[in-house]
Amino acid sequence: MPETTVPAHAKINLALEVLGRRDDGFHDIDTIIVPIDWNDSLVIGIDPSNSTEIVLEISGPSGPAVPTGVENLAHKAAVLVAGLLGRAVRITIRLRKEIPPGSGMGGGSSDAAAVLIAAGRLAPDLGAELADHELYEAACRLGSDVPAALADRPCHVRGRGERIEVARVPGLDIVVAVAGRSGTGPVYAAVDHFTDGARVEALAATLAAGHFPDDAAMGSDLEAAAAVVHPDLAVALARLRAAVGDRTWHLTGSGGAAFAVVDGRSAAEETAAQVLAAGFPARACRSIANGEH
Repeated sequence: MPETTVPAHAKINLALEVLGRRDDGFHDIDTIIVPIDWNDSLVIGIDPSNSTEIVLEISGPSGPAVPTGVENLAHKAAVLVAGLLGRAVRITIRLRKEIPPGSGMGGGSSDAAAVLIAAGRLAPDLGAELADHELYEAACRLGSDVPAALADRPCHVRGRGERIEVARVPGLDIVVAVAGRSGTGPVYAAVDHFTDGARVEALAATLAAGHFPDDAAMGSDLEAAAAVVHPDLAVALARLRAAVGDRTWHLTGSGGAAFAVVDGRSAAEETAAQVLAAGFPARACRSIANGEH
């Protein structure tokens, strides 16, 4: 069976604004997303078969906390891939899950994108070809974060997540602290305040110029709603900020991970050690800049 290995990178929303609620029930957003070097790993194989079969095996420290069947986004992506190939296939996915679920770091979306990336690589071995636009359209069907995960590079994202522009973002040292878990749908439903995107646009210009980001421009408009929906997350964020108060902590997306951008690897490792000592899972990470994989 032809197979390939694809890393599924976690993402950080350096800044996220919610611009309004759409008629289709989704929200228009403006956000800068960067992938980071905290990732799941997927080994994916596709083989002709008499009937379509999807086999998903999950391991890793975060594996027990994610669904193993048809509700898993990687499984859903495989279903779409089988449809795009237009023939009966056996798709095997061996997923090592490292990214904490419910953290706002897009682990499930990145897993789904990894399946699409693998399908694009393996299709020629099956005498088929999957065009970029087909993979993009499949990503849009799977979820709002999947198109940016498919790009796997810093992106300026608008609309409900389908309008993607590659962003110029320098490599950043980022400390990630997992404060709790959160649910995207309920948090968005609780949003009652909208902004105009000016903060994200200013951050995009700063990053494009190669400058260090300003803490005032970073952070998620979803934090207030996440605190209402998940009071325990609000308590944990307050405890994190009190314990490591010399850093400015921002929620990523709908949470429950928070991040701080720091100056240099040694500062990132020192801060991550402080966070771990305070009782939170944490990592010193590096953003993946354009062209790095």
